[in-house]
Amino acid sequence: MAENFDAILNLEVGKEYFIKGKLNKKAGKDKKGNKFYHIKITDDLGSVFGKITEKEEIFVLITDLKDDTTVEALIEVKNAEKYYLVNFKEIKLPKTEFDTLIEKINEIEHEELKKLCLNILSKEDIKNNLLETPATQKSGYSYEKGLIKHILRMIELSKTISDFINDNSKIKINKDLLITASIIHDLGKIKSLNINSITIDKTKEGILFEDTYLSIKLLLEELNNVNLNEHEKMMLEHIIGSSKEQTSFGALFIPRTIEAIVFSIIEKLDTQIANFEFMNEKANGSLYQLFQKVYCIDTFATNYTNNTNNTNKTIEDDELIGF
Repeated sequence: MAENFDAILNLEVGKEYFIKGKLNKKAGKDKKGNKFYHIKITDDLGSVFGKITEKEEIFVLITDLKDDTTVEALIEVKNAEKYYLVNFKEIKLPKTEFDTLIEKINEIEHEELKKLCLNILSKEDIKNNLLETPATQKSGYSYEKGLIKHILRMIELSKTISDFINDNSKIKINKDLLITASIIHDLGKIKSLNINSITIDKTKEGILFEDTYLSIKLLLEELNNVNLNEHEKMMLEHIIGSSKEQTSFGALFIPRTIEAIVFSIIEKLDTQIANFEFMNEKANGSLYQLFQKVYCIDTFATNYTNNTNNTNKTIEDDELIGF
């Protein structure tokens, strides 16, 4: 189904449209006892109405959906006089970031690394919590889905930088290794961070152990279930364990291979980009203090303000545990 959706506005009879909106349903039965749903899908501009019977394949999907669930639909307009009466040709749930992540994993050419990633993401606690987990407490990615967004951006950066190095230098690095590290390196945060409506807090495990240690522990639980040799296992464990570059930042050891060094640079780059996104949202002017350092969020094209009295916008020392 298309990713560009039609607004529910000025729809014409006989034409098909792709729409996205919130679904509401009302169950009923006809005179013969056959079940059906009256369906309403609403976007920001209007609503469409239709009926789905139990003989249609999408009836089961509709049965399981709660009201106000966002769906994508292919519709054909039957009547547009008083309201839009339509035939629902297809209804499905939007693709999630988790679906996108699985697609990225299936692009990995190394079959054992692909199997490793799929095995880890099939774990119930990972699968059920990845979409809700932030990547930090009070900096970049400190929001629901922050972790998976960080992972997806790390994958894209790893692919781009790996291709550049392999195409423009005598050094050859393994792109699939960097993609695998992108997926696994921060999964320990599912165990270490807890998000609620007000704050993001460290769990007991998060206080006692580094996120990187929890990620390595998760990796080691699955390594024996894939056919990697001891050298490959060592390289993978090293790149993940050293991803934070310095022990003061949470690394278990210093990166010493070219792939580990490149990956730690990619991790730092994406973290800084996310931090500037965070500061852009929080700052009242050009300056913002984050982790005991004052940053200027101006760019070449943008001067936010000449006011220098906003440096009191800061992340306090007792919040540094979230870094």
